[in-house]
Amino acid sequence: MTANALTAVVPPAICCPGLKVATYSFLFSTSYPTGGEVIDLSADFTRIYVILIGGNDTLADNGYKYDAIFDHTAAVTSTSVTITAHWEKNPGDAGGADIAFPEYTNTGDLHAVGALKLVVFGK
Repeated sequence: MTANALTAVVPPAICCPGLKVATYSFLFSTSYPTGGEVIDLSADFTRIYVILIGGNDTLADNGYKYDAIFDHTAAVTSTSVTITAHWEKNPGDAGGADIAFPEYTNTGDLHAVGALKLVVFGK
């Protein structure tokens, strides 16, 4: 199994008083866990306010939707975030009717999707 990988593309920098921004490249592991993959940004941030997620330009990325999920009990002070992957189910696939963006299969290989771009705003 290849673990997920987070690489700073543009290191954290102060963009205005009290706010830092950084850009990362994120690659899913080869064994996606149910509930998503947790990334820890505590080395660069003491708080995370917003994460923007951008796909890449590979064909393997088509049909997926990504979410950044914060622990709702610690959202204001959180420095880790869970990235989840969802896909658009085709009604003709096994399982019958269309399901709006179910989570990707447990232990599925999303490594081939390619690197997502994460823009993180925080403190």
